Amino acid sequence: MFAAFARALRPRGALLLDVRDWDATVARKTAEPVSEKRVDTPRGRLVFRTVSRLDPATRRLLVSERHTLTAPSGETTAAHEFVMRCWTREELDAGLRAAGFESVEYSATYESAPPVGAGGRIVAAASLGAR
Repeated sequence: MFAAFARALRPRGALLLDVRDWDATVARKTAEPVSEKRVDTPRGRLVFRTVSRLDPATRRLLVSERHTLTAPSGETTAAHEFVMRCWTREELDAGLRAAGFESVEYSATYESAPPVGAGGRIVAAASLGAR
C-alpha cells in the first residue's frame, strides 16, 4: 500500500493518512464493544447501534451497524458491515520509510498535537523523497 502511494505521487509529494490507532482501539472497544445513540429528527426517532469486534491477528476492527428510523408511518432499518484496518505508529513508520517517505510527522488530530492514540486515531503527514 505504501509503495502504491509513493508511485502515485510526484517526487517530494505529500501524503496525509488518517487511520485508527490499534492500541487505543483495543482499549476502547474492549471496554465498550456496543454503543447506541438516539436522535429525534423531524421524520422520527433515529437509533444508531454499533457492535464492534476485534481481530488481533490482522489488527482489524469489524463493525456491524444498524440504523433504525421509527416514524409515524412505520419503521425503516438499514444494516451495514465494514472492516477497518488499525495500525500502530511503528507499522506506519516502517511502511512509509520503506516506500521512500521522509519527514514523517504524527498527531492524533488535524488541529493540534495531542499524543498519538489520544483520540483513537493516528494522523500521519509524510513527504516523499526526491527519488
